[in-house]
Amino acid sequence: MEATLTVKLPDALRRQARSVATQRGQTISEIVRRALQQYVEDAQVERKPLAATYAEFAEEDRQLAQAGLSRYARVLAQEQAVWYAQEPRVRQRYAGEYVAVQEGGRVVDHDPDQRTLYLRVRARFGHSPVLIVHADWSEPPVYTIYSPHLE
Repeated sequence: MEATLTVKLPDALRRQARSVATQRGQTISEIVRRALQQYVEDAQVERKPLAATYAEFAEEDRQLAQAGLSRYARVLAQEQAVWYAQEPRVRQRYAGEYVAVQEGGRVVDHDPDQRTLYLRVRARFGHSPVLIVHADWSEPPVYTIYSPHLE
């Protein structure tokens, strides 16, 4: 059973929602329904307090600082740790998509196309550190870079 719900939106938000809906080939109703569903599900998921979550990674942050990594790299490492510490059902909500994670593991945007997501994130957050990761990955990818040894 479906019900009709009237929502009053500021003009600027309505224009943005229409633009996003057009880009994704969806209706504004679909966009609002998905956002509301995500909001309700997020409210039902039991999360650790952010202070406790960050406290768990304080030692890792200290090690990163000793390794000479920048503040930017430390923030991304923390966001990555918080993202992968979440329950799988939270990550499964974005199956098949890339997610932009900021502010203690909060998904601030998502899209099936990594480049599209990256461009939107940069337009919205500028040079602030935002982790972009594929939601289907159960752990961070490991990259091996081969380099010739020159003497």
